[in-house]
Amino acid sequence: MQLENKIKDFVLLFFETSKFTITCKNKIYFVDVPEKNQNYFQKSRIIFTFDEITANENNCELIIPGSKTLFQIINLCTNKGPVIKKDYPNPKGYCVIRYHFFVYFSGISNSSQLFTIDVDLEKLKILDVNEVLEPKTLTFNSELFSKNITKSYLLS
Repeated sequence: MQLENKIKDFVLLFFETSKFTITCKNKIYFVDVPEKNQNYFQKSRIIFTFDEITANENNCELIIPGSKTLFQIINLCTNKGPVIKKDYPNPKGYCVIRYHFFVYFSGISNSSQLFTIDVDLEKLKILDVNEVLEPKTLTFNSELFSKNITKSYLLS
């Protein structure tokens, strides 16, 4: 797949997953930014395209490597940290989400540390899991998963 198509898929998937309102007319995308994200994106509406000719004719942002909106999306995703869904080996069969946070402490002396926080997705409680979690094919309630993923992140 070409780089341009990967970027387009990534950007549109980000906005769809984040529940932004997206409309497209003549290769120009209009994205209404929810109020909670307006401070980060510094606007209430983002207008962009993936086509260079359309960008020049309509004075809208061209999404390519190095563009401001793409940079903001990548930084937002990077700052949230990676998410790994694994199986917690116990008889109750918790569905655990392990969040990894890289924290950099700056002051007179600098240090950094990697923290992991495990959250029970069903009960939305932080668990003390010291074992190495093994990936498994899990059967879980996808509605519960999508409903609680943001809540579990905020809890961690």
